[in-house]
Amino acid sequence: MKDYLYLFLLLLGGVVVSCGSGDDAVDDKPTPVTPDKGGSWTVNMKAGMTRGLEVQDKGGSSEKLVPTWETDELIAVYYGDQKVGYLKPSEKSTDVSAEIALTGNLDTPSTPYIPGKSLNFYYLQDKGFSAPAYTSQDGTLSSLVKNYHYATASAKILNVDNATHTLTIATASFTNPNKDNQAIIRLDFNASNNSQLTEVSNLTISSPELTSPITITPTSAASEIYVAIPATGSSATFTFCETVSSTSKCYDKLTAKLENGKYYRANIYLHEGVQLVEGGPIWATMNVGATSETDAGLYFAWGGKKGFAAGVQDFTQANAPFYDGSLSAYTKYTSTDGLTTIESNDDPVRYYWHGSWRMPTINEFKSFSTNEGDNKYNSVWDDQKIGRFITYVGEGKTGNSLFIPARGFISGSSAVSGYDSSNPNACAGYYWTSTLSDAKENGRSIGIYNSNNAPSGNVIYATHFSRFSGFSVRGILPKE
Repeated sequence: MKDYLYLFLLLLGGVVVSCGSGDDAVDDKPTPVTPDKGGSWTVNMKAGMTRGLEVQDKGGSSEKLVPTWETDELIAVYYGDQKVGYLKPSEKSTDVSAEIALTGNLDTPSTPYIPGKSLNFYYLQDKGFSAPAYTSQDGTLSSLVKNYHYATASAKILNVDNATHTLTIATASFTNPNKDNQAIIRLDFNASNNSQLTEVSNLTISSPELTSPITITPTSAASEIYVAIPATGSSATFTFCETVSSTSKCYDKLTAKLENGKYYRANIYLHEGVQLVEGGPIWATMNVGATSETDAGLYFAWGGKKGFAAGVQDFTQANAPFYDGSLSAYTKYTSTDGLTTIESNDDPVRYYWHGSWRMPTINEFKSFSTNEGDNKYNSVWDDQKIGRFITYVGEGKTGNSLFIPARGFISGSSAVSGYDSSNPNACAGYYWTSTLSDAKENGRSIGIYNSNNAPSGNVIYATHFSRFSGFSVRGILPKE
């Protein structure tokens, strides 16, 4: 196996590496057999082991990931189309800039060795190997390098000593070929980035571009996972799912173009979510800032990415995001700029949860509503939890339910209105969507009600409110 030495030019997630073969690539290699004395050739040569894997992030900064060699690794050697044996590194490579000796004995080929001809060297790319199996991996760097990381080289024969059966070979420089139909991704689950789940003990990667999901099962929970994955060649969306229990899963999505022979890095932010419709979006099971499904979480003004706990912030127009008191007007999301949906850099879900999580649009959220919805969702009020369980009952239903608590709202002062735990019948919950109302002073929202206080009998009501009102926010991962 190889250790990896990291030469960081900048510690940022991003792109780029060369890749390798699969599990079968190592298991199928025949154990090298030393020919009878007199039939083998001793090799004198050196090899540059700096098979550097460049990682380039979206901003253009890069780091260098450089694998070294272990002395038990085998390098297949070909003379023309004939395999003539295997060589090994003479020592473990600890200096990535050093050239070290490759040692071993090669067979006598059917066509004699001739100075000026080349030997070809393959690591994990011995001819005739089958395509790698991606479906089950352990996520470790050592396993990935051992089973999936190609390296090739070619070097000329400098001298043939027939008396001593010794070959002198020019220095070989191993590189990562880009012709292999796979990419490698390093996935980071980082606590400092407000990720809900910072270690994974199992991970499933699925995508319409994959013929089968990839299952990663580390020997112990890990915050860093390495995955070999078939290259897509074009932009594709991958869903990452960690099964926390038999009914609870955490999700994130990544849309990327995975090119052959490249190495990528990505931060994955796993938050608990449920899918109500097969192939549909994934809804977060908790509000932003909440610690349980019944918790209100933080309250937000429309267009504001920073939330506040109850009793902390007065939700007045003077405190509203993008409101200029001297102009008595909003300066963003207006008729002037034409913006009708909250941009990513103003999205509170993206701000707190990162990754692909975002606010739902009015069209996504109002599918639950009884006044504008498609009537394919049922909801049940729960007096104990004070809120509604929502379930899809149409074709493609998953059987999952989503709980949305009714924890009131804040307007004017910092006090919460519309919530009294001793009187569930009078409680209501209000949630912002990312959609601006036609009346630019308002944002589109969803109200969650008990049947006793539902407007016009609509227990989940799509409406609009003043942008400065303090509402809860729920995250979504879109199906795209």
